[in-house]
Amino acid sequence: MDSFLGLLRLALDRGWTFGAILALFFGAILVGAAYGLPVPAELQAWSAVGLVFGIAVLLVSLASHAAPVAGNWIREWRFKKGLQRKLLELTQAEKEFLRPFILQGDNTRYVSIYDGVANGLQGKGIVYRASNLSVPGTPGILFPWNLQSYASPHYAAQVGGCGLNH
Repeated sequence: MDSFLGLLRLALDRGWTFGAILALFFGAILVGAAYGLPVPAELQAWSAVGLVFGIAVLLVSLASHAAPVAGNWIREWRFKKGLQRKLLELTQAEKEFLRPFILQGDNTRYVSIYDGVANGLQGKGIVYRASNLSVPGTPGILFPWNLQSYASPHYAAQVGGCGLNH
């Protein structure tokens, strides 16, 4: 039983190679038997089992390699759709806050930590407070706020409707 589990573990670790070898080897025996080559009936039966097992290992290996790629694609798509929805639902005050990032290409805006618009955009994940230290010498406890890299100015302008006509 221990050797069978070891063989099964090897088959799953090396799924592509093992499954292809099994499928080709046992498939060749079955094709030979179909064309009249002398193949014992017991070997034909085991070859059919081996062929099915080889194909199953190939399919499991394919699924185990495709699942992470498909999962990443789905997660990225859902993230982009969520960001797109957030940007489309911006209020006029939030659009005004983002205008300097988008139209002037600013990297940082200095706004009070008590500003509700900036904190709202931070909660939505569109901007972040770049420092926990206020700018020295400025009245109103101003903090630097930056646009998230994934909410790039071009993307925000295109999706968020932050142009001048809004």
